[in-house]
Amino acid sequence: MSLLLLVVSALHILILILLFVATLDKSWWTLPGKESLNLWYDCTWNNDTKTWACSNVSENGEG
Repeated sequence: MSLLLLVVSALHILILILLFVATLDKSWWTLPGKESLNLWYDCTWNNDTKTWACSNVSENGEG
């Protein structure tokens, strides 16, 4: 019975790790004005340089 508890707990931890890793590369919201916001970065498209200008969410005072 304790083996079953250990296996179920390990499965839950594995699923949480996989969900966390899956969010590392995905944007959560695409806002108007070509701005993107996710869990770690707030990015804005710069038309002059044709690149993304990103900053940590904690630097923006939102985290």
